[in-house]
Amino acid sequence: MIPDGEDLRLQVNYTLEPFAKLYVLALGCRHIEPELIRLFSSYQNVKTVKAKPTTATLVVESAGTYLDGYYLYDAKPLSAPVSRFTVVYPEGVTRTFINVTATPSIFVEKNALRMAAR
Repeated sequence: MIPDGEDLRLQVNYTLEPFAKLYVLALGCRHIEPELIRLFSSYQNVKTVKAKPTTATLVVESAGTYLDGYYLYDAKPLSAPVSRFTVVYPEGVTRTFINVTATPSIFVEKNALRMAAR
């Protein structure tokens, strides 16, 4: 999870079972995109940017709220448990959570987002 102003970028890494992997290789990743979006169904405005057989990038538009110089992102339940969930802050600091059932509640200073964009 990477905060990006009001939006969140989600980099999802996964392993498919052999039959599912063959299915995706033959027919493309568009068939697994609904399942990826369903994982983050507690958010509105989730869109798939890119999907590959082992990784996908999603964007959640308007996930954060701006208040007094900070973007606030509330915790949201996931539709399935995730074994490892990492938040990458604009300063480059990462924080990893193990066996999560919800995204963490975080806040990011607006100025930190501008510095990270440079």
